[in-house]
Amino acid sequence: MVQQNQLGNLLKTNRKTEKFGLSISEQDAEMILQERKNALQEQKRIEFGEGIVQKLFMSSVIQTTLIKTTMSIRLSAFKKFFIFIKMK
Repeated sequence: MVQQNQLGNLLKTNRKTEKFGLSISEQDAEMILQERKNALQEQKRIEFGEGIVQKLFMSSVIQTTLIKTTMSIRLSAFKKFFIFIKMK
């Protein structure tokens, strides 16, 4: 029951991330939650609440979006520079 709730909460992040072209499948979400459970058991730790998984996912979405934006700006600048050099 708790795992199903966590799975649902993790999949809800798709509502926010799909507009950036990123989403997570149910199978991937299940794998992430299982890895989280394994890591907590190995380290003999517990987490209360939703934990860090959703925050990490949202952080990676933000970073990916920034990288895409930065790359498009860099490519645009490179293109302008190339045209400038070609004209000389």
